[in-house]
Amino acid sequence: MNFTPGTIVVAVAMAVFYLRLAQLRGKKKREIRKAELARIRKPRKKGQPAPPPNPNPRVTYQITSWWLIGLGAALMLFGLAILTSNWFPAEWREYWWTVTTAGVIVFLFCFK
Repeated sequence: MNFTPGTIVVAVAMAVFYLRLAQLRGKKKREIRKAELARIRKPRKKGQPAPPPNPNPRVTYQITSWWLIGLGAALMLFGLAILTSNWFPAEWREYWWTVTTAGVIVFLFCFK
C-alpha cells in the first residue's frame, strides 16, 4: 500500500477520534463506579439492606448535534469521492485528505 502524507494525516486524525471516544468511555465508567460506591456507602439504619444496584449500567455516548454528524459524514464521503473518482479535477485529488480530515475533526465535536 502506498502511504502518502495525506493518508498518514487522515490515519492520525482517526486515531485521535478513537482516543477521544475511549476518553469519554473511561470518564463515564468512572462516574458509574463513583455513583455505585456512593450508593453502597450511603448511611442507613441498622439491619436495613443496601438498595438494589442499577441493573445493567451501560456506557453510552451522547450526540451533541445531528447536523454536525451529517456534515462530518458528508465531508468524509466527499473527500473519498475526490480521491477515487475521475470526474474531479486532478488538482483536487492531491488535497482529498484535507476534506476528509475536516470531516473527522467535525466528528470529534459531535459526541459527549
